[in-house]
Amino acid sequence: MIYVLGMSHVINVLKAASAGALAMTHQNWSEMTSGGAFFDVEAKPALVHEGRMKAFVVSRATGWGSVAEIRNQPDGQKQLLAAEGYVNLLLSLEALQEGNILFSFMHGNEHSMLSLVQHETPYDFQLPWRPDLALLPGRQPIPFEVIKRQVEKALSPAIACVAMMRNKLPTMRIVHVAPPPPVASEARINQAPEVFRELIERDGITPLSIRVKYYLLSIRLLSESLKVFNVAMLECPPDALGPDGALNDELTYGATHGNEAYGELVLQQMQAVASA
Repeated sequence: MIYVLGMSHVINVLKAASAGALAMTHQNWSEMTSGGAFFDVEAKPALVHEGRMKAFVVSRATGWGSVAEIRNQPDGQKQLLAAEGYVNLLLSLEALQEGNILFSFMHGNEHSMLSLVQHETPYDFQLPWRPDLALLPGRQPIPFEVIKRQVEKALSPAIACVAMMRNKLPTMRIVHVAPPPPVASEARINQAPEVFRELIERDGITPLSIRVKYYLLSIRLLSESLKVFNVAMLECPPDALGPDGALNDELTYGATHGNEAYGELVLQQMQAVASA
């Protein structure tokens, strides 16, 4: 059985998987709740083996906030905390760990929150492993370590969510699905800016090369962090990437998401992993 647990980035994946109408859409998902249990997805057998999939969407209506956190203690130790409902949801899979797989889509907009809207003081940074992504002229250079610490802090809630999955499900196969890369077209972003509308109207959009660097750094740091919990990461489908490192235009939805066609490519990857 494939179990899927996530936030907004899972919506179009579930829509692509569903053989019937999915009640949740990008327009209403934040106001809907999956209740306290995974729900059945009537999935297309061509995309999901035997059409067997269960899902849970963590929305604003769920009332769990950022869901989980890793809190530093005075003695230097770290404490993992999570919403009670989230813990109970994970424990509902405790007896189902063997032979099943859990795909995480928790959080995913960290790189966009940090990079989509143009900063009041335009800056840029260099990725050590991507010298081809040169600094843009006229921008204040920021040391890589400063940006790295910024991204690490932003990723902490997502890492905490997955850490709690492993804590409560020690033997289950868990795979975290990376969010899609940035949208290249500023026109497309402006057409559907999502929660960024007011900020974009005021400050504009950050150049793509900087947004791509934030994405690449986020994916690398997240992947490295998840290895500690024996959780693999499923990266963006290669066919979905343009030569500039952005999501192909025909696969975008809004300012930060992939559409159903992108969701279908992700499902193909998920099925390959689940079948391995």
